[in-house]
Amino acid sequence: MARNKLYNRLHPIVTAVMRLLYRPRITGLENIPDEGAFIVYANHSSNIDAIIMMCFVGRRHQLHVLAKAELFKVPLLGAVARGTEMVRVDRSISDINAVRQSLNYLKAGEKLGIFPEGTRVAEGESTEAKTGVARLADKTRVPVVPMYIPKRKPLFHKTPLVFGEAFYINPEHKRLTPEEYRPIAEALMERVWELAP
Repeated sequence: MARNKLYNRLHPIVTAVMRLLYRPRITGLENIPDEGAFIVYANHSSNIDAIIMMCFVGRRHQLHVLAKAELFKVPLLGAVARGTEMVRVDRSISDINAVRQSLNYLKAGEKLGIFPEGTRVAEGESTEAKTGVARLADKTRVPVVPMYIPKRKPLFHKTPLVFGEAFYINPEHKRLTPEEYRPIAEALMERVWELAP
């Protein structure tokens, strides 16, 4: 698929602003696949996390980040979300349309950005990881890349961002039951926490 024009125009501008504000110290960029579909997934503590992910995975990779439906209702942000082809997720239901759109992107060789916790999790809090990353990666047989984003991100201070090694969640292509996705989802988040510097 051709790169989204709005994404292509905004990326260098927004990335420059983010570099100024958060002074990122990035490690593990070599772990991001050079080509083909993949899923980057990370912990989630603030509204800025999606922008951080989109900026620092790299300009050559357009990420279709899954975002809450409420974001699309905000006048300016909603227009940008739609224009850059983010995936709208209605968290009040089992959103089949979001799943279908995500699958279509991956099958077309595109990249997804997902926060398995499904909501912002403040410092000192925790929540059960959702199984969506595991299910999507298993169904499409694409690699996943864990990413660590610190919960505390003071402006104008160095912010460590860490990418782990890409891997397949079910390399043997075994048939997994719904119950088997739960421990996989938890293990996925454990990989994120292990990246913390």
